[in-house]
Amino acid sequence: MSFSGLILFIVALSSVCLGWAGVIWLYKIVFYIPLDLIKFFIRYAISGRAWDLVIDQRYVERNNHNKLNQMAEDAKRRT
Repeated sequence: MSFSGLILFIVALSSVCLGWAGVIWLYKIVFYIPLDLIKFFIRYAISGRAWDLVIDQRYVERNNHNKLNQMAEDAKRRT
């Protein structure tokens, strides 16, 4: 067997038909894209930026709650 014949034999063994390539492509879409989305969400949650957002929202809610209490007290005083 010549060198070129050996190369053709190796290429023939390692080739994948288009049907299986489509199956592999579909598998990647179905499994890897959702896993990437989960990975990005977990990285965001661990990074600290998400916690800063939670803390900021709590602070804003407390301030809004305090403002509403002050408005209610003012309304009671007026009546």
